Formats: sequence, C-alpha cells, structure tokens
Amino acid sequence: MVLSQLDNPVRVTWDLNGDQYRMAESVVDAVLQRLVEAQPFFVALEQSPLLHPACGNILGSLSERGVQLTLFCTGREDELDNISVVNGYDPTILLRLEPFLSEKPDLKRLEHVVGRLRDAGHNPGFCLTPLKSNIRFLPE
Repeated sequence: MVLSQLDNPVRVTWDLNGDQYRMAESVVDAVLQRLVEAQPFFVALEQSPLLHPACGNILGSLSERGVQLTLFCTGREDELDNISVVNGYDPTILLRLEPFLSEKPDLKRLEHVVGRLRDAGHNPGFCLTPLKSNIRFLPE
C-alpha cells in the first residue's frame, strides 16, 4: 500500500472459493502477483475463502504489504475448523447472516458460530445481503 493512493484507494473483491468452484493454484498465483503489483488498499475475500488451500498464503502476502483485509465466512463447520489460517494476519472477519435466516432464524446456530470465532480470537462483524427469503427479518 502506497500512501499516495489514499486519495483514491483501490478496493478489490476476490471470489476465491465457493460451493460450485475453487480457483486453481496457477490462477491464484497469477491473481496474487497482479494484486501485489497493483498495491490495493483493501482486499475482500468473498464466498468461502477459508476453504481454499492458498488462503493463508494470500493473507500473508497481502498483509505484509499493508493491505487491509476482509474475510467473509458463512459459519460452516469446515470453515470454522480452518479459522487458524488467519492467525497473525488480523483480517476483518464478516459473518454472512443469510445461512442463519431461512424460514425461522437459527439464532442458536448463530450464537454457536460467533462463540467459535470469538474463542479463536476474532470478533466478527455481520453481513447480510437482503433477499426475498430474508428481508422480512431486517426489522428484527
């Protein structure tokens, strides 16, 4: 990160890993190299980045360059089992609320996930994309 970029900070969102796809290592290396060259101020790793084997390497490479990192988490057990890959990098962790808001809010599961993240040393923020299926929960 270069201080002169504070006037127009570059923000990047990277869909590294999801239920339907996983970015190949060669592509990860190429994107990471380009990000290092671009010197963004913010990088958000969306979908399920904790499940990608290169997540720790990406966090390390970007954090040592002063990039502000945001990591999205859906609260799945396999993600929580991998939360240790963020240790030492201090990203902002945003917990997606959509998985907890279906027919009936699963507040017990949400409390469990937040507890696991806190036990691992993180205080997650919440993120919600309003959808037809969950918009009725916004007032609550």
